[in-house]
This record gives sequence, C-alpha cells and structure tokens, in this order.
Amino acid sequence: MNKWLYPRLALSNLRKSRRFVVPYILAGGGAVAMLYIVGMLAMDNGLDNMFAGYWVSMLMAMGLGVVMVFGVIFMLYINSFIQRQRLKEFGLYAVLGMEKRHMALVLVFEMLFSGLAMLVLGLAAGLGLGKLAFLVLLKLIQMPVPLGFTVSAPALVFCTEWLIGVLVLSLLLNLRRVLRADPIQLLYQGQKGEREPRTRWLLVLLGLLTMGGGYAIAWLVTSPVALILVFFPAAVLVIIGTYCLFTAGSVAVLKALRRDRRYYYQPRHFITVSGLLYRMKQNAAGLASICILSTMVLVMMICTVSLYSGVSQSLDMRYPMQFCGSLSDTAPAKQVVEESGVQILRQYEYESITFAGQLVDDVLVLDGTDGTVCQFNAITAEGYTSLTGKTLTLEPGQALFSSQDGEAWNWPTLTIGDTRWEIVGSWQAPIVDGRVYAYMVPVYYLVVPAQADLEALAQFQQEAYGKHASEIATVWAFDTACTEMADIAALKESIQDAIQNSDLSGWIDCGATDRQEGYAMYGGFLFLGLTLGLVFLLATALIIYYKQVSEGYDDRQRFHILQQVGMSRKEVQATIRTQVLTVFFLPLITAGIHTAAAFPAMTRMLSVLGIGTNRVTVYAVCGLAAFGVFSLIYVAVYALTARAYARIVG
Repeated sequence: MNKWLYPRLALSNLRKSRRFVVPYILAGGGAVAMLYIVGMLAMDNGLDNMFAGYWVSMLMAMGLGVVMVFGVIFMLYINSFIQRQRLKEFGLYAVLGMEKRHMALVLVFEMLFSGLAMLVLGLAAGLGLGKLAFLVLLKLIQMPVPLGFTVSAPALVFCTEWLIGVLVLSLLLNLRRVLRADPIQLLYQGQKGEREPRTRWLLVLLGLLTMGGGYAIAWLVTSPVALILVFFPAAVLVIIGTYCLFTAGSVAVLKALRRDRRYYYQPRHFITVSGLLYRMKQNAAGLASICILSTMVLVMMICTVSLYSGVSQSLDMRYPMQFCGSLSDTAPAKQVVEESGVQILRQYEYESITFAGQLVDDVLVLDGTDGTVCQFNAITAEGYTSLTGKTLTLEPGQALFSSQDGEAWNWPTLTIGDTRWEIVGSWQAPIVDGRVYAYMVPVYYLVVPAQADLEALAQFQQEAYGKHASEIATVWAFDTACTEMADIAALKESIQDAIQNSDLSGWIDCGATDRQEGYAMYGGFLFLGLTLGLVFLLATALIIYYKQVSEGYDDRQRFHILQQVGMSRKEVQATIRTQVLTVFFLPLITAGIHTAAAFPAMTRMLSVLGIGTNRVTVYAVCGLAAFGVFSLIYVAVYALTARAYARIVG
C-alpha cells in the first residue's frame, strides 16, 4: 500500500467532517491559549517580585488547575461526540476490506494533524493575547506596567505536554471503540428504532429531594461561616438534582401532558409532546450540562464583579487609618516612629480586650453551643474619651453597648461571668481597627468604667480558654504625613522588626501597603473569574453547536417522516422549531432559577468576603446585568448555530 495513503485519507476525512472537526480544533486551540495565558501568569517570577504579586500567582495557579482539569473533560467529551457520529463511516471502511490496523493508522494521522493545528493555533493566540491579558490584570490590581514582555518558556512546555496528553488519551479511547466494535454494528449504528423513554419515578424523587435540599441550604442557613462550609455540598446537591430532573423529570412532565387528552390530542401539541419525549431522552444529559455550565458562568461573574465593584469601599472600611496595631507595649513602635522623623497627623490610643463567645438572650457564655457566636471588644471610659473626645462617667456595674452594624441592645442588662452589667446607653463606636470587618460573626463593643473591669473580663475568659485566651492590649492607630509608598512600607517593616526584637505580642497593619494587597487579591479574583467564565462560556457555546448539529441530522429524517404522514412543510417547520426552542432554552431558564435561588447565600457570603452594607443591592444589580448579558450571548450563540442546523435539514 502507498505509504502516503493513510495521511491523505486522514486529511480527506478531516475535510469531509469539517462541520465537526473545525469546532474541535478551535476548542483545542482555545484551551491551549487559555492554559498558556493563565500558566504564564502563574509561572511568572516577575509577579512574585511585585508588591503583593504572590496573591496573583497563587490565584492563577488555582485557575490553571481548574482550566487544565476542565479542559481534559471537555476535550474528551467533544472527541467522544465526533467519534459517535463517525461510527457508520468506520463500518463502511471495514465492509470495503480495510483492516482494523489500517483504520487505526488513519485515526493516528487524523489526531496528529488535528493536534498540530490546535497547538499552532493555540500558542499563536496565547502569545498574541498574553500581553493584553497581562495589561488587563495589571490594570485590575492597580500595578504599574513594566517595560518589556517576555515569552514564558515553562508555560509553552506545559501547554504542549497537556495537549499531547489529552490527544493521546483521546486516541486510545477512539482506537478502543473502533477495534472492539463489530463492522456490521458500526455500519447500522443509529438506524435502530428507539424505544419510548420510561418514567423513572425514583430519579424524579431523588432530583426533587436533592435540588430542594440545595435550595433549602441557600435560603435557611443564615450564618455566613456555616454557609461557606456547606455551600459546596449544596452546589453538588443542585447539580445532582439538575441531572435527575432533566433526565427523568422532563419525561414525567411530558407523559403527564400526554395523559391530558384535551391538551394532547390537538395537532400542534400531539407532535410537539411526542417529539420532545425522544429529544429529552437523547439530550437530557447534554442539556443539564449546558444548564450547570451556564449557572457556573453566572455565579462566577456575579460574585467576582460584585467583589471588585465593592473593593474600594471594603478597603476603606478595613483600613480607616494609615497604621493600626494592637500591642502589649507601644513604646518600641513609638520609638521607631519618632526616630524616623515622620510627622503624626492624628492618633488614637486605648486599652482593649477582645474575645469570642455566644450570646444566649442577655447572657454571654464562653462554653455554650446554643447561642449566637459573636465577638466582644471591651474598652474603658478613658478609652471612650480617647476615641470620641467626650468625657464619660460610669458607675460601677454600668456599661455602654454598641454593635458594628448598629443593632440595638434590647435587654436592660448584660451578664458576663459573675458580673451583671446595667446597659445605661448606646454609642456609635468610631472604627479605627478595621480588622473587625474581617470577622465572620457579629461584633459588639462594651464600655466599662475602669481598668479593673477589663482585668476581670480577662480573668473570666482566661478561666474558659486557658492558653488560648486573649490578653489586654493597647490599640494604637495613627495617620502620618508620609505619602510615598516605599517610605510607608519601610516604616511598617521597621515597626514590625522592633516588635519582634522586643519579644512583644501584637500586630501592626499598614493601610497603604495592605490596600495594595487587597487590590491584588480582588483584582486577581476578577481576572480569574473572567477567564474561567470565558472558558465555561466557550464550552457552553460548543455544546450548543454540537447539539444543534446532532438535532439537525435527526430532524432531517423527521422532516421526511412527518411530511409523509400528511403534514405540510410549514407545519413541520413550526412543530420542530417549537421543540428545538424548548430544548435549547430550557437550560437558560433553569440556570436563571438556580442563580436566583443562590441569591440569599451569595449575599451573606459576600459580607464575609468584604462587600459592605449595600451587598444585596450590589449583588442584585450585578446579577441582573450578568443574566441579561449572558442571555444575549446565549441567544446569539443559538442563532449562529441554528444556521448549521438549517443547512443540514435543508
């Protein structure tokens, strides 16, 4: 046999199957491009040298793992779809006398040519868009743009190795399918009549229970801390429920419609319901996948955009002062500031003790399990004067109460240990220590009369927590006249060195430098969300395309059958259009329902991640905007892929 026969035959097959192969090559090239861009950022040593660049590197490394794993799954899915469409072709080769080893050689050359096209296309796109992606990332994290741009050799090698691995695995699966199949079975694959799908009530019940359980978690769990722990299991329940209801629930609903004689025995409904029964049997898993991917895109876009849109407000709340520390002794830190010659513009200094507990009505307990977990900050009347500039006189046993979110205290007293405090008023606590906004629980402030009362509180929680108990510390917050980032960072480092060298307990935050870390983290989240959202969006588009093509080949035969039983071409087109629209827009509607159901949980978790009091408004606006934009893209993808469907059906 001519040694060039197999390469020529492989190229001929790729050309004839271009309706399937071209999107496959584009998908592979897109995956390589995405992997290169994310890998370039994850492996770029230059980012580590930037201030707070380690946040970006860490986030990109996480994203690289997600893109890599999802890319493998998705490429195998597309490859499997293409090979199923070509089973008859390989059966014909076998009938015409081609041995299985010859078919294997054709498959090898097809995969080789496809892989080369993917690699060239992907690396070209990755190199071309890499600089743009890098500039967008720097803009999001508010970093200066460095001169020059280098090609990442480690990322190139990684992408090449990943693609080779995926293609080899795909080839092995293709060879296994072809070599183990009977030629006659391959030739007549797809010509067997289909049985009507059965109603699997157990799956319907499982779907209702799992989806209901996931929704219930999102709506009923009110603690942000608990939500973070249970959100992933809730998402898994919703995914299971989606697949069960798409596969079994849709069949149950359609059969229920068929039992309604007045509805079913109308010409328009008769054909539509019958056709949808078989469509859902064939496409349920794929449609559920489209729904899950669409939900992932929506939730990811909404969360990352919501976080980034509130980053400025969050950082203003988190760092109200240029410097803030909680120290067992402030003398070494003050000496560093004095020796630096930096002018202090304003400062606050007071003693405080912070401890966690659980509120059961008007009693704070430290070893209970039934109350509301909270954080208490206690200061003296002298500290109150330092914070507010107002003189306060409290009698023994009296206290002022305040909460971070303005919540009123509805009890006349508050019992902590053996002391019952009479709450004589409330106050608006000025926040100079922004760490309270990082707590995942309600934060309360208590003003007690004297230092002895702070010591009594310290002793109370010492008995409960032992070596894990907190101690009375001095909070020192101040603003300086220094504006240069390098000078501010140097001063912070000097203060930290002084604290460590003095063997003191405590910490010091610097608003200017830590804000940059905040922008790096939130900007990195947004960039990663946009990248993964684009990956999932492209995957959704390709699944829709292949579903449209698959539907086209099936409907071409349905067209002839329906016309043979007496329906006009116009009636056939209207009937099939109704079925196709129902099938392809059901995932979008369900994704919108999933996203709306996640609304309560996401708003509560956003409060933990930094969105302030307007988090509900921010999430709602971002959610509506994201769903609107995604719906337009979804409709556009459907309209474009419908052209391929129309060409097939004719």
